[in-house]
Amino acid sequence: MRTILTRTLVSYAQESDFVFLTGDLGFMALEPLREVAKERFINAGIAEQNMVSVAAGLAYAGLRPWVYSIAPFLYARAFEQIRNDVCLHDLPVFLVGNGGGYAYGVMGPTHHAIEDYGTLLGLPNLTVQIPAFAADVPQAVSRLMAAARPAYLRLGRDEKPENLV
Repeated sequence: MRTILTRTLVSYAQESDFVFLTGDLGFMALEPLREVAKERFINAGIAEQNMVSVAAGLAYAGLRPWVYSIAPFLYARAFEQIRNDVCLHDLPVFLVGNGGGYAYGVMGPTHHAIEDYGTLLGLPNLTVQIPAFAADVPQAVSRLMAAARPAYLRLGRDEKPENLV
């Protein structure tokens, strides 16, 4: 799904208010976006709390930042910043949690994101999108960009049922 996300965001990266922050992740997937966004592609390092607060500051200044990390690192480590800096100020920060559910299964429970949806849905002003399949990602991104409000986009695995007619 992150490859489709990258392709989708490349078209938005041309806009002057687009910024993308990653928590030192996305290698072998985000390079096309980095090439187009140039200095508006920021590797914030493994510092999710800081990354979310920086994104809130960028949004307050009129930009529309996307924040990308592995789902549990993004929502659990930076929960207070998401709530206080982004949601309570109704800022257009788009949080992307990759690996929703058990997508990082072999990495163990620290990488599982099974309660992210329920945890974040209770926050004020936050919209949550969970595309079922990769083909749903562009429409979810379009909806979030049009709303320009705090949002969480949860990316899982694109696993279609066997014997799908």
